[in-house]
Amino acid sequence: MLLDERETVSYPDGIEAQDARIYIIYDRNRNTDREVWMAVFTERDVLDSTCVSEDCRFGSEAAIDNSVGPMAASARKAAIRLA
Repeated sequence: MLLDERETVSYPDGIEAQDARIYIIYDRNRNTDREVWMAVFTERDVLDSTCVSEDCRFGSEAAIDNSVGPMAASARKAAIRLA
């Protein structure tokens, strides 16, 4: 299952939650666009090679931040506190 087909993605990190959802966070164009993405899926989605679970999202549905500049840092800190 390909989570993001673009070439400029990097630094993936993931965790499996107690409810069996898998969360993968990664960035895209770290030095220019500064986008942060999070894919959410289950093992079933992987086995079927498509989203079958209710909370599955990746690709264009997975953007969580593309802020740039001084406000971006404070927005990211707020998002981390809420998580």
